[in-house]
Amino acid sequence: MTFLRTHVVLLALTFAGCAPVQPFSVPEIIGPLQTAPTAATGSLIVYTETERPGADPSDYEPHSDYRLSSKDGKLLRSVNNRNAPSGRAPASVELPVGYYTVTANAPGFGLINIPVAIEASQTTVVDLTNQVFPPASTNSVQSDADGWVRLPNGQVIGSKAQ
Repeated sequence: MTFLRTHVVLLALTFAGCAPVQPFSVPEIIGPLQTAPTAATGSLIVYTETERPGADPSDYEPHSDYRLSSKDGKLLRSVNNRNAPSGRAPASVELPVGYYTVTANAPGFGLINIPVAIEASQTTVVDLTNQVFPPASTNSVQSDADGWVRLPNGQVIGSKAQ
């Protein structure tokens, strides 16, 4: 009898081990790790008048500095408008998405305030020197609907914000 009980128990354990076992189902869906959101940013490049720092004609000509303010007029920073210490290109400034005011000297106009919009992963360009956008043509038709922001003399200084 003991022999029979031992074999029955062993057979029961053997068959129980071979029976398909249902896996445990996790009730919640796993997703990406939640990290602190980062502010979306864009960049701003302002082409201002160039300055000759010395008498030597071979000296680099950096773009003049400008001020950057919040939409409500609070000064955020003065921008040293150089892409490198001896760079000739203007600085590319990374900013959070939003609206700002650039205060810079425009040839023939003096100090002007320019509202700018910064959009995620986009570059906003302000051109006060005709280095990026062509000079105004007296023969061209200029309208508010042409997609450009112009100075009173017709000079294109940037693309209208969407």
